[in-house]
Amino acid sequence: MMIRLLLIILTIAQINGDKTNKDSTIENTRPIIGILTQPTPTSWMKPNRTTYIAASYVKYIEATGAQVVPIRMYQSIDYYLHLFNSLNG
Repeated sequence: MMIRLLLIILTIAQINGDKTNKDSTIENTRPIIGILTQPTPTSWMKPNRTTYIAASYVKYIEATGAQVVPIRMYQSIDYYLHLFNSLNG
């Protein structure tokens, strides 16, 4: 009985070990959604904090399984071209 239990434990450990030792590059199939930042109200303004994203927007998108990327305001055209070519929505 003990030998059988030991064999089962070793088999499970081997199976789990095979899963963790696979290639570390895992393909991410989650969509990437951009959320446009909003200007910060003057009463909230602090140095280097001129825009924000409401947490409810981020939580709503993440609840669907997507990843969120901020689309920052006041950036160059190259920034937007690169970003929009990298997003799914």
